[in-house]
Amino acid sequence: MKQAIKTLGLFLSALFLLTACSSDDALGEFNENGEFVIKDKQQVSLAEFNSITNGYGWYEVETHEILDNGQYKKNDYWKGMAGGGPSKYEFKDGIATLFLYMDAFPADTYSKYSLRYEENTGKVFFDNQEQFTVLSMSSNEIWVIKKGGQRGDGNGNMKEI
Repeated sequence: MKQAIKTLGLFLSALFLLTACSSDDALGEFNENGEFVIKDKQQVSLAEFNSITNGYGWYEVETHEILDNGQYKKNDYWKGMAGGGPSKYEFKDGIATLFLYMDAFPADTYSKYSLRYEENTGKVFFDNQEQFTVLSMSSNEIWVIKKGGQRGDGNGNMKEI
């Protein structure tokens, strides 16, 4: 049985799946260090996280870019994109499997990582690398914020997003 992850990736912060916010509401704001500070998020215990995620496959249903003002774009980031696509995940017994699609790799590319959930922050780590922050969870849906990569400013400078 597959479950859904909606991503709010930080493309200047981006969004996986959000259920409680409209695009008119800011999800948070960027602090002086350029880190996105989330305004509201559900407190999810380690036991809840494990009971909801363990043994299930998860896939990104929609992904939205978070703008500098903390609001997010309504259009799905991946719509019409060529050469790549949203991630798929499986969480089982402390192991996270990440499935990727990129033209540069074979279609069946996947990697396995140790999985760690930080209850006090809602952050999820694969091999001690932060992957995303959980905003809310239900039995079949997770809203997360994750970093999306880098964006050039047109002057040869890259900004992590």
